[in-house]
Amino acid sequence: MATPKKQMASQKKLTITFSLPPTATVKKEPSLPDPTEIVMQEDQMSDSEIVYNVDEISDEDLISLSVRELNRVLKNLNREDVARLKQRRRTLKNRGYAANCREKRMSQREELELEKSALLEEIERLQTENQIVKMELQALKSKYLSLEQYSDSNGVRKLICIKKEPYDDSSKE
Repeated sequence: MATPKKQMASQKKLTITFSLPPTATVKKEPSLPDPTEIVMQEDQMSDSEIVYNVDEISDEDLISLSVRELNRVLKNLNREDVARLKQRRRTLKNRGYAANCREKRMSQREELELEKSALLEEIERLQTENQIVKMELQALKSKYLSLEQYSDSNGVRKLICIKKEPYDDSSKE
């Protein structure tokens, strides 16, 4: 990992110097500033040192730095710049957390809406089934009443069923 050193550019801007090992190659990444914006102080730096303005640290870089790496970067800065960078990082991290929370909430809402629709379909199915059972019950009651009227009018005796316990031969032994 590159080690930062505090440098002051001729425009009185606060800058951070990263010293790269001599064998390291510098790759241009979209999150790094344009090479034309890099301030080089040839009299104080070797070819492997690059100076970045603190304001030019991209949001992605600031978020992705570990606390240890961030502390290394902030070690040689004044309190005002440290507070400004930390506040910027905190704001960016909060945005990420809020976006994740929104995404999770929307996902949960979709799941709950699917569950709700499934439950509403189940309720409708059960209500339909309940209506069918009620109609069958009503038909059986009607049939029972008509049979009872027929038996009363024709003098048919009613049989009363008495439930008996099942026969158990184990008691004979």
